Amino acid sequence: MDSNEGTTPPVEFDSETGEYRVRWDPEQNSPTVAVVETIAAAEGTDPTSLDSLAEEIDLDSLEQLITPPNSDSDVHVQFQIRDYRVTVDSGGLVTLRSLDSDETNGETTV
Repeated sequence: MDSNEGTTPPVEFDSETGEYRVRWDPEQNSPTVAVVETIAAAEGTDPTSLDSLAEEIDLDSLEQLITPPNSDSDVHVQFQIRDYRVTVDSGGLVTLRSLDSDETNGETTV
């Protein structure tokens, strides 16, 4: 097995926007894995310690919404989990922003 198979690229942090971002390959990776790894990076913890995420969000539904079979649609799903606003798109991008950051910075882009 290829050592990169099933792994998500490193999570990046943008200090200007306060966002964590990771690009994942929809052909090789699961959006739920990308979400878990992004939250783990934001919390400075190991992804395996976030098992309780399945209690907070229906990960199977997220998987079905983002990776529908035989679909060429561009799908974006946004939800709040813990203290974060998470956006996942079918093109392979997960963006995570602290809800505190949203309040501090507002939703306005200058």
